[in-house]
Amino acid sequence: MAEKLFAKFDLDFADNPKIIGLSCEAFRAFVESVLYSRQHLTDGFLDHRVVVRKWGTAVADELSTNDLKNPSWSPVENGW
Repeated sequence: MAEKLFAKFDLDFADNPKIIGLSCEAFRAFVESVLYSRQHLTDGFLDHRVVVRKWGTAVADELSTNDLKNPSWSPVENGW
């Protein structure tokens, strides 16, 4: 049996100032993206095609601008 992978969230994660103001869709996308990245061992990289199909560009824009200094997602070549 393969070893089960896990992703950890701090108990105060949802109360973080850059998280608490997210829309429901962006909050869910952020959590799902952490799980997706862990499951597929992408080291946090999210391919543009995956983001557009799973969560859409509006959510990607929200997560890329939810904090001026340290957004939840940062655009990079071909993804976030």
